[in-house]
Amino acid sequence: MKIELFAICDSATHDADGKLNITGAFDNVVRATLPYDHPDCMVVARVRYERDDEGLQTILVRLTDPDGAELLPAIGCEVLCDFPGDTTHVPLTVMAGLSGLRSEKYGDHVLECLHKGTVLASTPLLVTRKPAY
Repeated sequence: MKIELFAICDSATHDADGKLNITGAFDNVVRATLPYDHPDCMVVARVRYERDDEGLQTILVRLTDPDGAELLPAIGCEVLCDFPGDTTHVPLTVMAGLSGLRSEKYGDHVLECLHKGTVLASTPLLVTRKPAY
């Protein structure tokens, strides 16, 4: 199993032909004051499963603040990996909506994608103070 893409964004869609459309991907938020509230956003992962991954797989996504505290309850996504015929790998897109995202701290937040307790991918979300001019 390989994570080919892992991002936080404003919105994403996945069409019937397998195309993934991501709008407003971000990894930095600038705010003059805290707390920081982001009403709705999405986490997107493009996962390539190998033949050894056949069966039911669970991907877990979590977002932590600079102290390691979870900002939202971890999100679990179950995926059934089915390999038709002689197929050796299957790409699957996992999307999860995040509502009510709130941080009360500036600094490096971390978005992680886990499988069986192992971090497969991570991406930063930096919340920075807007400079006073």
